[in-house]
Amino acid sequence: MMTHCDLEQNPLLILGDGRVGSHFKAYLTQRSLPWIGWTRKEGISSLQSKSELSSMIFMAVSDPAIPELCAHLPANKLKIHFSGRLNLPEVLALHPLMNFGSETLSKDFYDQIPLVMDQALMALPWIQELPNPKATLPPEKRALYHGLCHLAGNFPKLIWEEISEVFESELKLPRKFLEPILTEVLHQVTEDRTDLSSGPFGRKDLKAIYCHRQELEKFPRLLATYNHFYDSFNQRTAK
Repeated sequence: MMTHCDLEQNPLLILGDGRVGSHFKAYLTQRSLPWIGWTRKEGISSLQSKSELSSMIFMAVSDPAIPELCAHLPANKLKIHFSGRLNLPEVLALHPLMNFGSETLSKDFYDQIPLVMDQALMALPWIQELPNPKATLPPEKRALYHGLCHLAGNFPKLIWEEISEVFESELKLPRKFLEPILTEVLHQVTEDRTDLSSGPFGRKDLKAIYCHRQELEKFPRLLATYNHFYDSFNQRTAK
């Protein structure tokens, strides 16, 4: 079993240079753990040479590239991918539940990111030493898990971007005006378990809902989102 001390003596090999890979490299650097990187432009021979030097291999690449690259890696090396969805018998899954941006984060922030992983990883000493919240997930639940992560992380960004654009183009209001309400909504979701009785939907203010729909006809994507959420709200509150 590899310990944290072992990791300090043998470099980790990180495949890929996308956002997840960049953040993982920053995290390792903050913890003074040695790593070496590989990108596809270096070629397969470089991958094979570097894999022989490493203690374990982290595959921060696209899902389709993972099985392809596995064919060129030593069978006796521990291989870990960061995909939230993929199930491969020869590669263990370690998914950081986070929507990563382009900027490096602080060590304290990285330490708060939940890690969702295969059961086999949870028993490893170096995993147990990490301060992050941890949980295991059965392989058959990974597709559902990844779909929910996609809904939680990407859909709100799309909605807020659409709203911000209309704020600027139609209302001539700066998008920064939306920051306080966005912060408070996030607080309510995480701390207050959002009260669904507020707003026109909760108050059943049909006149306001009608007016909203009339104005949103100029913005078909937002209108479709509005109508879908209205239907979902009614189904949820009818239970």
